[in-house]
Amino acid sequence: MLQSQYRFHLRGFEQTRKDAENVLYKTMNRSGIEYHEISSRIKGFDSVLDKIQRKGITNPFEEIHDVVGLRVVCLFRSDLDRIEWVIANLFDIIRNDPSKDIFGYTGWHFTVKLKGASHIHTNPFEIQIRTISQDAWDSVSHYLFYKKNCNFEENSIEEETKRNFDALSGLFYVADTNFLYAKASLRR
Repeated sequence: MLQSQYRFHLRGFEQTRKDAENVLYKTMNRSGIEYHEISSRIKGFDSVLDKIQRKGITNPFEEIHDVVGLRVVCLFRSDLDRIEWVIANLFDIIRNDPSKDIFGYTGWHFTVKLKGASHIHTNPFEIQIRTISQDAWDSVSHYLFYKKNCNFEENSIEEETKRNFDALSGLFYVADTNFLYAKASLRR
């Protein structure tokens, strides 16, 4: 039954994904903000089912707001605020969460709706923005700790491993900072 509900909503999810990606591409390209990529996806049924089971969700198509997800990966941390401004002008923001992963590296997650959306676009969706360094960090840590069901809070990894990941997180932050310095010095 849940799978048939997912299939029923799939066309609307796909339309939302296409429309949101299209308007974001056009606006980002006109804005002059330097970015690496814009990507989008629709969460597969197995991932939706996994989230329902993990979080005890009873109304998945009302409670899960990341079935449709977009990601903007920019080059420089200084562009994150500008991209946030673009998102605020293109979409109705329901929630704006700076997210910290388990090692403290941040990204931005927005739960949004298309402005003036028709009935087919009623479901909120997620937009993430981050730098290339943040994206690399998130991809690896997501694979290691989320996909592998490693529960960081239950000390399922050794203290030394935790310290090493904290240090590595700091290195990614330093890389982002130095990219900004390099950009500023090259423009002089």
